Amino acid sequence: MKYKSIITFIIYLILTASIDLYADIMTLKNGTVLKNVKTKINRETIIVTHQDSKQETYSKTVVKSIKIKPIIISSPKTEAQRLENEKEKVRVSESLKDTSEWELDEDKKINFAVMSFKAGKGVEPQEVDIIVDFLSASLVQTKLFNVLDREVVIKAMNEKGGEGCSENPSLCKVPITSIAESLNATKFLSGTVNKLNNKYYIKGTVLDTYSNKIDFAEVVVSNSANTLPESSDYFAKKIAGGMFEFLEASLVLKEGSNSKFGNQRYPKELLYSAIIPGLGQWKKDHKRKAFFLGGFTLLGLFAIYSKSAEFNSEKQSYESTKNLSYLNLVIPNSGLGLYSQIRSNELISNMNQTASELQIGSTIIFLIYAYNLFDAYYTKNETKSEVKTGFKFHLESKSTTVLSESIFQKEIIYNTGYQWSF
Repeated sequence: MKYKSIITFIIYLILTASIDLYADIMTLKNGTVLKNVKTKINRETIIVTHQDSKQETYSKTVVKSIKIKPIIISSPKTEAQRLENEKEKVRVSESLKDTSEWELDEDKKINFAVMSFKAGKGVEPQEVDIIVDFLSASLVQTKLFNVLDREVVIKAMNEKGGEGCSENPSLCKVPITSIAESLNATKFLSGTVNKLNNKYYIKGTVLDTYSNKIDFAEVVVSNSANTLPESSDYFAKKIAGGMFEFLEASLVLKEGSNSKFGNQRYPKELLYSAIIPGLGQWKKDHKRKAFFLGGFTLLGLFAIYSKSAEFNSEKQSYESTKNLSYLNLVIPNSGLGLYSQIRSNELISNMNQTASELQIGSTIIFLIYAYNLFDAYYTKNETKSEVKTGFKFHLESKSTTVLSESIFQKEIIYNTGYQWSF
């Protein structure tokens, strides 16, 4: 029996030694791949921790992509293992939430629907609504999903599932998966909220729309109504972090967030505009500005070229006129000396005027070029949208539930506005 325990312990050590403590993968721009590490994204650097606890710091300018994977202990048996799972999921979620420069590959993002939760014991439907709104807002901030608008989801639930489906999912006449499929949601979140002794118990389940299988479930407890925003945010982090276990997605630095060319400090549009004024603006889809900068630069250069040619012509005329003064020595009293003096003074005045115009023109061209570079660096990409001309007036009302002094109250908010596009 004693030997059996020893053998079991040795097998346990071998198995645990072979498990990767960290599972993040960071790829550098030079092709180097760092596997089985833990990454922490800071403002300008990424701190990498290896399995031997060795830490390295990399500038974000040398990083191509980061694949963050939480280390999830399947079926945790102890409280310590459960807390470690939570910690890992929150770490992954915050890696996305706390940075605006890193994002998932767009083609890797999935459509995610937050369905209405069922109101359990001691909970009013209005309370559930505000909790689900908190969850949706927090999930949007993780930038992990294309979170579908709540109004769209509610409308689909009522249309597909029948009246009252969005208020009480148990009344839906069709499976929730059918509603999620109609929304083109790859995965969706549904759940229940219960209340006991003023504590809120939020339980949510993430399901795959097309396989109808449960990916994972999470639970969070809010000690009071006042802590619901924080508890909902924490719950959303656990959901977002847990989702990474099912996605083959990497974080990449947004275009223009780097800081060197090539291993890139400046956006490439700045390089384009440095070579051809206006080209960077054209690449950012600011076509009018590109025409303005490119056109004025060309006109300015042409004007400078013309004035330079004019200055050289006047200079040659001046040299020729000076030669006439020497002929006056050979042919005295010919008047050539007087003519040469008058003509020389006139040409000198013209050359000074032309030189002044050249200086002003060069300064204007320099300022346009400098603005061109400044604009290429700081201007954001133009978002293409269809703009219609005309006058539009709208008035809308929306019923919402707000938390006031630990009490949920229903309010109707009226919004009015106008738009004049021309």
